Amino acid sequence: MKKTPAGNATIVEVRSDRFFSSTPARLLVFALCLTALFLIANRGAYRGFFAEDDLDNIANARGAELSYYAQTLVKPVIARDSIFRPVPALYYWVMARAADLRFTPYVSVIQAIHLANVLLMFLVARALGAARIGASAAAAFFAFHAAVFTVFWRPMYVFDLICATFCLLTLLSYIRGPLLLSIVFFWLALKSKELAVFLPVALVAFEWSFEKRRWLRVAPFLGISALFGIWALIYNVGRDSPYSLRFTPAAVWTCVEYYAPKLVLASTWTGLAALAAIFLFAKNRLVRVGLVTFFSLMLVLLVLPGRVAGAYLYAPFIGLGIAISAVARPLWLAVFFALWIPWNYRQLRIDRKIELSAADERRAWFTPVAAFMKQNPEADTFVYQDRPETLADFGVTGALKSLRPVERPPVVVAADSPDANAALAKPHSVVLAWNPDLHVLHVLPREPDRPYLRLDRTTPLWQLGEGWMEANAAFRWMSPHAVARLSRPVDARVLEISIYVPELYTNAVHDGRLVVSLNRAPIGSVALDKADTITLRFATPRTLPDPVQVELDVAPPLKDPGGSPKLYGIPIVAFGFKP
Repeated sequence: MKKTPAGNATIVEVRSDRFFSSTPARLLVFALCLTALFLIANRGAYRGFFAEDDLDNIANARGAELSYYAQTLVKPVIARDSIFRPVPALYYWVMARAADLRFTPYVSVIQAIHLANVLLMFLVARALGAARIGASAAAAFFAFHAAVFTVFWRPMYVFDLICATFCLLTLLSYIRGPLLLSIVFFWLALKSKELAVFLPVALVAFEWSFEKRRWLRVAPFLGISALFGIWALIYNVGRDSPYSLRFTPAAVWTCVEYYAPKLVLASTWTGLAALAAIFLFAKNRLVRVGLVTFFSLMLVLLVLPGRVAGAYLYAPFIGLGIAISAVARPLWLAVFFALWIPWNYRQLRIDRKIELSAADERRAWFTPVAAFMKQNPEADTFVYQDRPETLADFGVTGALKSLRPVERPPVVVAADSPDANAALAKPHSVVLAWNPDLHVLHVLPREPDRPYLRLDRTTPLWQLGEGWMEANAAFRWMSPHAVARLSRPVDARVLEISIYVPELYTNAVHDGRLVVSLNRAPIGSVALDKADTITLRFATPRTLPDPVQVELDVAPPLKDPGGSPKLYGIPIVAFGFKP
């Protein structure tokens, strides 16, 4: 270590080849212990399952050409299509071919990258002049913070993970390596995630705090940052989506309210107070550089109120790690970690339970679909009814695309979509009916029409026409007019209908009536003047053809209590032919 006076400040220079020279055994033991503790604390990640973004990214990667990633990588703008972050997207391209849909390898790779980032955190702190104990504290803080645990639990956050990797490499190579290498790393960081666009501000802080003043060295980074930043602002004009940048005090405060508690795993004001406390030590140049690095990587996040997640703090935590590395007193660090480790682990246990519960739901949906498609490769059209809350529509589509050959993508339609009836008419269509109460997926391949239908979550949707609403465990609401198709047995003499008349209907409509028709010919009606579950039986003509169209009409309709223009009939429990 060499100290060089510069005015009233002292610049501490640490040669990279002497980082481990004095106590390599101790540092090796520390690294092994840190790795072991991390793997033990986060072993639950291997019991997780793909998130919706994972399934979508895997499906896209399976059909992407490697040359496309290279083309997107060199473009000096952010691409407009789905693969606009080519560096981490390449992770999915490789893993989709190497591991297919086995979850464990995906987690192993992201945890290995995270541990590599922990090492880089140590090296950056040392390159900035931190003592070994301070750099070790920075590495430990960066390794375990519960606010960002999903980064090393969910592959979907590989974008934040790899962005942080190249931010760290940018800083390290800027301080100790060739300038050109640092510029390349900065470009790769921007091509991993856009929040790196203000990283050059941290380089300016380094030059200022360490009194180097090499502004021409920073200039290429500022130029690249301006190129991406101006393009992003132009692209943002006129857009209204969760990814839109919103430069308003309300938007910024929304983000502050979300992220500040994550810093200390407590309240908003506690998080802000912790940052204020760090400011008290701002005279230390490591603290100054760390705070500027933190805020530079937070700037984009503070104007994105539509997209917030604890995992997004992963790269900004590089700055807090640098600030913590300024503390070189063992007693202070011992007190800090004695308080922080149990508090942090407590939060991890809470979040881990929620994470694994959501993963179990997604696995319960995915597993029967995968087994069915393996045995029935001809299935090419899927209509899904309900889904796990953490599996968005694009996740359902991604999952089904990833289970089919790339050259034969499936047709995927939501049951409430206008295209559902056309999809259900196809010969190899399949209904995927999710039961959110039992966390069970019913896979219902197209089969011959039934003569009797129960309107629960396993109803064959291909027999239902227009006018049917969301499913329930034991009934389904109809619109004022609903149509269905039934197979008619030769000995059918009676059409049986079980209905549920709720108080909601009788209180709002005092003289309602249900009219039942077969092939457009009315066969009977009933007054809906009493709240109850009723079973009705109507005689049917003997000359009905097979199949039969059933029409149910309720008048007057029930208006939506919520005030929307939607109109309701009544809940139907079951209907069909009886001998």
